[in-house]
Amino acid sequence: MASLSILGLYNYDNTIFDGFRVPETLDKETVVNALCLELAELSLVYPEAETMKQAIKIWTDLHFKEWSDLEETLYYEYNPIWNVDGTETETRDLKTKRDRRGKDTVSNSGSDSNTNQVAGYNEENYVNREKDTTTYGGKNETSYDSGEDVGDTGTITRTRSGNIGVTKTQELIEAQREVVQFNVTDVIIKSFKRKFCVMVY
Repeated sequence: MASLSILGLYNYDNTIFDGFRVPETLDKETVVNALCLELAELSLVYPEAETMKQAIKIWTDLHFKEWSDLEETLYYEYNPIWNVDGTETETRDLKTKRDRRGKDTVSNSGSDSNTNQVAGYNEENYVNREKDTTTYGGKNETSYDSGEDVGDTGTITRTRSGNIGVTKTQELIEAQREVVQFNVTDVIIKSFKRKFCVMVY
């Protein structure tokens, strides 16, 4: 079987990438050119143009979402030297209810006596002149007290951001450099290489 690279096949039939798609932020022509240049020295598993065209479309359909999701991670908004950035919201129910029920009872019972005494002109002993007696029957008085105290519902919002010391700032900077160097085009080329190239130099 004849040996042919992707660059040679593309020069022969430039429609083989018609079914190839890339994320919106990438330029398809640039990716195709980079792919052909990178893999120009490797032979293809499918050196026939029509077969390769169909294979590229199937491969693209399988991996397109993966490439798009990877590309989207490059545009997340964050502070690269913060390892915590978030908002915590806590809702507290400050409403309190109390049901107060009391009972006060007053009882009156017993009797009162008043006696008026007088003595004669030459008498040493006193004798009763009049006597009043008042008797109280048992009387109960009862009172009740009930009520409700009502408050409000409150929300507490806390914002945490910055470097809390778990990771050194220098380590966060180094991690950010790796993010900057990440290239989805390289991911696509490596996937194509594993799928369609004969890995023999």
